[in-house]
Amino acid sequence: MADIPEVEDSDPALFTQSPVVTIAIIDRHGQVKRYNIYHALLARHSRFFAAELNRKDLDALKGHPALSLYAHHADFQNFIRWLYGSTVGEEMTPTDINGLWNLAGSFSAKGLQNELVDFCRDKRRRPKDLLVLLRELACNPSWPHQPTAAKPDEKLPDYLLEKVAFEISSRGWIKFIEAAAGQWERFVTMQEPSSNTKGQYHSRLMSKVKAAEELREKGELTDPATSACRWHDHLENAEEKKACAWCNPSA
Repeated sequence: MADIPEVEDSDPALFTQSPVVTIAIIDRHGQVKRYNIYHALLARHSRFFAAELNRKDLDALKGHPALSLYAHHADFQNFIRWLYGSTVGEEMTPTDINGLWNLAGSFSAKGLQNELVDFCRDKRRRPKDLLVLLRELACNPSWPHQPTAAKPDEKLPDYLLEKVAFEISSRGWIKFIEAAAGQWERFVTMQEPSSNTKGQYHSRLMSKVKAAEELREKGELTDPATSACRWHDHLENAEEKKACAWCNPSA
C-alpha cells in the first residue's frame, strides 16, 4: 500500500476524528495500487469522494477498498500530494498538468481546478509554453477514471486558447510565430485523437483570434492573464469569490 504523506497544513481535530480509507487505483495495464487517505481530506476537497464515501459503511470495510477507480498512478499520486498540502509547482510537466486537470474534473475537485488555472495564468508563460500545454490537452484527452464521475470542464483549455489569441493579436502573426519557437507548426499539424474533436482546437482558436482583433481595433483588448476571474469554479459561491485574489484583489 502507498504510504500516507505528512500533512503540511491541517486542522488537527479534522484528522483525529477522521478514519483512513483505502482507495484502489487500477491503471491501463491492470496494475492495482492501494492508497490510504484520510476520509476528511477526500470529502473536503472532492465532491465526488464526499458523495461516494457517504454511501459507504466505512466501519464494515475492515481494510478493504472503499472505492476502486481507474486512473494513471502518477496522476493519482500528484492528486494525493495536492490533498496533503503541496501546491502546483514549476516542476510539473505539461503531462502532469493535463493528468491533474482530468482528475480534478473527474473528482469535482474545484480547488485543484482553480489552482491549475492560476498556475497556467502566470504572466511569465511564453507563447511556446502555452502551445505545448494546449497540444497536450488536445492530444491526450481524459481517460475514463470512473463512470459516475463528472467530466472535466473546458475552463483551462478555454483560458489557454484566449491567451494565445491575445498573444497573436498583440504581437502580430510573424512575431508570435517567432516567439513560439517551432511550437506553432507542431500545434497546427497535431492530430487530435477523437474524430468528434478533430480540428476543434484550431477552429476555436481562430474564432478567439477574430474576437481579439475586433477588441484591439476598439482599443479594448486586455491580457487574459491579468483580467478578472473568469476561469474559476467558485463564482456561484459568495464566500469563495470574496476570498479569491482574482475576484477581490484585497483578499
